[in-house]
Amino acid sequence: MSQPNLHTLATEILLKILDGVELNVLVAIAQTSSRLYILTKTYRSVWMGAEDALALPLPAQETLSTIAVDSTVEFRPLRMVPVPAGLPIL
Repeated sequence: MSQPNLHTLATEILLKILDGVELNVLVAIAQTSSRLYILTKTYRSVWMGAEDALALPLPAQETLSTIAVDSTVEFRPLRMVPVPAGLPIL
């Protein structure tokens, strides 16, 4: 039997885990895997349950209940940058 991991947990469990975290944590979590990215872009409850949900910058005349879920936050993809050999480690 395989060990449970992030990719085998039920969506409902992940949503419970994410309930009440701060917005900056949600953005960081969304950038860790494609599954979490899709989860944060699909489920409105993730953003509505954020501890600091009222601080989310929304366009005028929009609320967390009316804005399209996939446009709540613009995520910039992380890019891997090669480190040149011989570069000193600080």
